[in-house]
Formats: sequence, C-alpha cells, structure tokens
Amino acid sequence: MKKALKSVIAALFLVCSMMVVSATAFADAVLDFEVTEVGYENGVLKATGVFTNSGDRAIEKVNKVDVKIFLYNDDGDSKEVANHYFTDLAVQLAPGESIEYTLEFPDVAEYEDATQWSAEEGDWEFTYLDEAVEEVVLYEEEVVVYEEEVVYEEEVVIYEEEDVVYEEEAVYEDEAVYEEAAVEDEAALLDFQITSVYFEDGKLMATGKFINTGTKNIETVESVYVKIWLYNEAGDSEQAADHVFSGLTVHLMPGEEIEYTLEFAGVPEYTDATAWDASEEEWTYTYFE
Repeated sequence: MKKALKSVIAALFLVCSMMVVSATAFADAVLDFEVTEVGYENGVLKATGVFTNSGDRAIEKVNKVDVKIFLYNDDGDSKEVANHYFTDLAVQLAPGESIEYTLEFPDVAEYEDATQWSAEEGDWEFTYLDEAVEEVVLYEEEVVVYEEEVVYEEEVVIYEEEDVVYEEEAVYEDEAVYEEAAVEDEAALLDFQITSVYFEDGKLMATGKFINTGTKNIETVESVYVKIWLYNEAGDSEQAADHVFSGLTVHLMPGEEIEYTLEFAGVPEYTDATAWDASEEEWTYTYFE
C-alpha cells in the first residue's frame, strides 16, 4: 500500500503503517513492527516504528530483519530507495510490551519530489530472553568444571614427562638408524653413466656402464629413473624418453663393472637428431653376501 507524504521544515516526513509479522512463523512468540514515521533528517533516511511482543514469551533481541523502503512521486514513478538488514536490535520485551525504535538507512539520496511511500520487511529472527539466560548459565558451568579439573593438570604433567622419555628414546633410535644407513652408504656405491644413445630397428637404445665403487657386493638395481634428450643442429631440443627401469641384475663385487643396454619403447625416431644428453636419478639397489 502506498502512503501519502507530508513536508515538515524542508525535510520529507512520511507517515503510515507498515509491516506485521505472521504468528504462524513462531508458535509461542509473535513480534509485530509498525512504522509510525519515516523521513529525512540531516540527509539521512530514518524510519521510526514500534516493536510489540504479542506472544507469551519474553523476547531479548531482534537478531535480524530485512527492511525495504519504496518512494513514489505524483506521476506514479516509483523507486526502491532503501534495502538493509538490521541486526542485533535489543528490545527486552515481556509479553504484551512495546518499544519504539528508529532505523537509519545510510547513503540514501534525498528524493524531494517523493509524495508517497511503501515498505516491506522479511527474514525475521529473534531471541527469547530465557534462551539468552540459559546460554550464560551453561557457559558459567563449563568454566567451573574446567577450573575444578585439577587432576587433569596433573595428568598433563605426567604425560609430558612420559613424552620427554619417549622423545629421548626416539632420538636414540633415529641416530642408530642414521648411523647404520651411513655405514651402508659408505660400504656400497653404484655409478651408472650412459655412454651412447642411438636408434636400432626403430627403437631408442641407451648403452652405459654400472660400476660398483663401494665395498659391498651389489646384486640388483631395483630402480633407476633415466631421461634422454635429443638435439638437432639448429639447437632445438626434445625430451624423447622418460622411464623407470627396475629389476636389473648386475651381480657386481667391489670394483667390478658391467655394460648394460636400456631399451625405450614407443619413442618415435628423430631423424634430424645430432646430439644427445641423459640423466640418471632415484637409485635403489640390493646387496648380496
């Protein structure tokens, strides 16, 4: 419904009734809001109205309400000039009580030709007074329980002491494992260097040498990651091969070496390739006695 406007001291004041909240939304509490005056004050649009608790439970505050204001001129032109969510409005209403409230809509331009208005509200939420009290009581009880748990603090101290012992043991074990690994690394060293790369019967082949430079016998290369790059005379490059080879039996005693040819399947033949490069990474191998 559109309402007529009247002017008071160079400002627009709008008078009419507004918004009633349906009781079906809340079984035992009903909150009504009726706007009694709307106008501009110092360039700010304000709407004054009355909240009324028409239910049977005390209402603590309005958590949120969405309010829209529409203005009309004499030609029938209309504009939604305000749409704002108001939150945390303290009302403290016992059943049957009312309270006047003024809502401000910031950053709304003053429409001097406006002669009528209408309003809408939606998305109501409010909190009952007894619910707010219950929340406070529960919080206080939790604090008391926490303070009384002195035994819990003692358990923490005991746990920390046990944890310190556990960490010392873990450090000791880690150091032992580390030292054992260092001895093994020092005792067994395996080198692999690719010496030639070529195509044979349409397959890319890479020949190289495995050399046992350590002091332990090496049985099998469990895995080695090999990449091959090819270059042409113009300086263009292409990573032509990328493969992890596994289960390569070498059976090398300290100081021994063995030549190995690796085959890269599914690699197209680069007929203009004139140079190559390779990398070998992520070694793992096993020993024999």
